[in-house]
Amino acid sequence: MESGVDGRPQRSRCRIAALLLLAVVACWLPISRGEGLEKSATGDQGLEAGSRVAQVHSLGDGQTLDASSDARQLPGNAGSAAEKANASAHVKEAEQAQGTPAGQEYVAICAATKDAGPDVREWADYHLRLGVARIYLFDTDNPEPVEPDIADFINQGRVEYYYLPRVTPITVPLMQIKLYDLCLRHASPLHAFIAFIDVDEFLVMASAERARGLPGLLKEFEQHGALAVNWRLLGPGGHAIQPGGGVLQNFLACTPVQYPENRHIKSIVNTKFVRGTSSDPHHFEYAAGASAVTLAGEQVTEAMSATVSGDRMMLYHYATKSMSQYSGKMVKGSGMGNRKGAEFLTRIDGASTEICTDALTSCKELGMEACANVTLPVGTA
Repeated sequence: MESGVDGRPQRSRCRIAALLLLAVVACWLPISRGEGLEKSATGDQGLEAGSRVAQVHSLGDGQTLDASSDARQLPGNAGSAAEKANASAHVKEAEQAQGTPAGQEYVAICAATKDAGPDVREWADYHLRLGVARIYLFDTDNPEPVEPDIADFINQGRVEYYYLPRVTPITVPLMQIKLYDLCLRHASPLHAFIAFIDVDEFLVMASAERARGLPGLLKEFEQHGALAVNWRLLGPGGHAIQPGGGVLQNFLACTPVQYPENRHIKSIVNTKFVRGTSSDPHHFEYAAGASAVTLAGEQVTEAMSATVSGDRMMLYHYATKSMSQYSGKMVKGSGMGNRKGAEFLTRIDGASTEICTDALTSCKELGMEACANVTLPVGTA
């Protein structure tokens, strides 16, 4: 490799919100002063059936935490009958081509975003076209929801969206893992595979693999606990500020396949064998006898593989984007509460000595509007 359906009952949509409410009240939000949790009276306001919105309200430092629904119902959640029918037909056609049993959505994505921006639309559009049937998106620590950018996908039932502006790595330690656990419990019965990736990570298939899409590739791993996909880190590529246009067309400077940090993996778990999250967002726990493997068949039991498998598919990780965007990330930190410094930017920028066009080529082949009029750099293919 180069250097919604709304067929489910309405009650299933509020299931994840109800789980969130119970989890928060039970144990998920320890107060920094060590005080116990107490459920505040919410009267008759609960989590509305069918609502795609859930919010955790903090009443202040050291005070009782109240878990309840956001009073604001995001617009357009219901979606038109025509939009839902079109989305349903699209997914069914793709799944039948892959031999997916009727009524089952083969592969989904769970993503817990932190202060996400408009780039999320490009990310969602790309993966839906790649063969992902449904995306579960938790929009956390964000003063403005990204819902307007993906409203059509929400209306079609292809993205289940949860706005959690007051859920942060401070109010919810290990936030990303806890949201992954919640999503795993909710979505596992509904899909054969679930990918747990971030919105700055794109699954990029080699040209020989793209014709059959992601579901076709995953068919080979139905007897394994998960497919562990290696990173390919990309740097700022000379962009001091955020450029116009999308991520895939602008950030082409990448690290060599065998760059040591590309040993990091993210997991596309097989729901038959996965048993829970682990201590990091990279790997999971599996039933006895099952394990995650790379595309080369190497068993992976932690956040990094022994070697990098880069021939068939990699997870392009746009960890820095432009220098100004990375500066913002240094201040905000990650969904796990980690903060990388300027040294990381300098290191990845210096190591991004190759030009990677597979993601851009894939974007064009998938028919994405964002890449339609973009030409490949001279001397690349």
